[in-house]
Amino acid sequence: MRALHGKRLRGTLYLLVWLAQTAWGQGVPREQAFPIESLPVHLQAQAEAVFLRLMDREGLYTVIGGMKPMSSAFVTLAFDPSDEKQVAQLDTLRQILRTFRCGEELYADMMVFQKAQNGKKVAHGIVVNRESLRATIRQYASFFASLGITEHSHPMEVVMAVEYAPRAQRHRGYGYLFGYPKYAVDFFVQAGDEEEATGRFVQRDFVHIPTFERETNLFVWAVPKGHQENEEDQRIRRLASRILASYKARRARYIGKDKPGIAQLLRDWLDDSTGQCSLLHARFAASIPLFPEPPRK
Repeated sequence: MRALHGKRLRGTLYLLVWLAQTAWGQGVPREQAFPIESLPVHLQAQAEAVFLRLMDREGLYTVIGGMKPMSSAFVTLAFDPSDEKQVAQLDTLRQILRTFRCGEELYADMMVFQKAQNGKKVAHGIVVNRESLRATIRQYASFFASLGITEHSHPMEVVMAVEYAPRAQRHRGYGYLFGYPKYAVDFFVQAGDEEEATGRFVQRDFVHIPTFERETNLFVWAVPKGHQENEEDQRIRRLASRILASYKARRARYIGKDKPGIAQLLRDWLDDSTGQCSLLHARFAASIPLFPEPPRK
């Protein structure tokens, strides 16, 4: 039995080493990661601003660590479909977000909501961690299958299937896409059902996970009134804390006057030291990262 246990342990160690080596060999050349420089010059500063806001908010937890398969609303636009200039603004944002990529690991775009507001359509920027999205679809396969979604569906197909689903499915789908714990998604859907049936709002509390931009109301989910944080809440909070601490340390070195900027921050963070960038290369120890001071522009 001891010999069998030893073989299993060695086999597990070999697998972990192989997985680590495989991950470290993946990626795309640095110049193909977040290629802001491919945009027209007049859009590059705007792209830096959009990317920075994405990372300063809960998008950080989609890009680094994949805790949230999707994040949104780091850029928004209300537009009149009959106004050519406003539609052109939507297209410009799509051009910018098309460069927020690292190979095929990330997808970013503008999604347009089904409902109009005051006669205008509303669009939000979204960013999707493709592998995290596939894992979530596998985890909740029967739910997503009810919307015609499988793990190889295009990210925008997934988002729009959820957006146009009936209320309860829409709420559940967005809950899964935004990385909320299942118990919280269940509560929110059930509360919606109860409110629809009785006309009475279901009282609730909220769990807030801090971001760089602010401590509350960005990465947040509803919970029953009087809820005490459980193991799943605490697990998410611990991991988010490590990621945020690492981002803050890097941000201090890269963002500001005469500093390299957010695209360069991302490339350096995701570089495996051989010039290959991948989300799998991200380190997020809760300490100042051990890398040289970045060159100044």
